[in-house]
Amino acid sequence: MQWPQLDFKTIQHLIAPAFTIALLSAIESLLCAVIADGMIEDRHRPNTELIAQGAANIASALFGGLPATGAIARTAVNIRSGGRTP
Repeated sequence: MQWPQLDFKTIQHLIAPAFTIALLSAIESLLCAVIADGMIEDRHRPNTELIAQGAANIASALFGGLPATGAIARTAVNIRSGGRTP
């Protein structure tokens, strides 16, 4: 295993796409939470949702995992199958 060579110029090129992906992931997760709230008649905590998602994605990357977001289809199936809590 070899660590990637990162210099300031490479980081400058990667920072804008990284923020774009993070913003789109946050929007998708929050939209998913709002839809789930409507299905189970509850309210989510958006700050907790985003902090947990960010921490999980960072931890996942440290162990070779892939980042993930909330997905409306999976959440709807979970709720229809009886899921009621985060």
